[in-house]
Amino acid sequence: MTNTLHTRVRSLAERLSELENIAVNADENGRIINLLAELKPPATNLQNALSQKKILIDAGLNIAEPANLESARSNAENLLTKFASDSQASTLTRRDGWPRLIESLKNAATAINASATASWKSYRNVIFTGDTPVVIRGRIAGTPQNNEAFKVYEALHRQLNEAFSNLPSDRLAIENARTIAAKLLKVVKDFDFDVPSDVKKFLDAIQGGGASLELLNSNVRDWLESNNALPTYHIVPKQ
Repeated sequence: MTNTLHTRVRSLAERLSELENIAVNADENGRIINLLAELKPPATNLQNALSQKKILIDAGLNIAEPANLESARSNAENLLTKFASDSQASTLTRRDGWPRLIESLKNAATAINASATASWKSYRNVIFTGDTPVVIRGRIAGTPQNNEAFKVYEALHRQLNEAFSNLPSDRLAIENARTIAAKLLKVVKDFDFDVPSDVKKFLDAIQGGGASLELLNSNVRDWLESNNALPTYHIVPKQ
């Protein structure tokens, strides 16, 4: 139905262009040129919004149709019907039909873009629901394996943020976001979250701002040493 709206607007613009070429009255020609100039920006924005919507729909995303699109359709249809029977610039500008059309086209494009953006942002939680690097860092020990996996995770998470910072320009951008999410899900399996309870207390304290020496018992020290994580930590006086 949104395509029908664009078809009506395009038909109106094409008819105006035809009249511009055949108009013999200079004043009438000028009025038609002005109307075309006013119609082009909102019509172009609408087409871009519809194209963006189609990219997401073709990729399988659901996009709610904004409620105000019916108003734009009605305004376009009414003016196109009148203009078909009396092809004069004054037919379009009589009363407030023309400004209503322009405003409704702007609102329609804005609404479609908002709906597409909401759908795209929500889609992130469909393909990836993992924690942020900050949270992950606080849940893992500083072992070589974890540190290496964390570097990869942090870089991929940054890439995913960038992928969802704007609407995708094409299907390839959507596939790229899916690929990044899949890689994140895979690297999560490389993290070692299984640690003894006293080690977990020590690590939690470190992530919370610092651990007291009482928490650095022999079990914790042995675990850090066996996982080559002992050099990661340094004793500093409490501020």
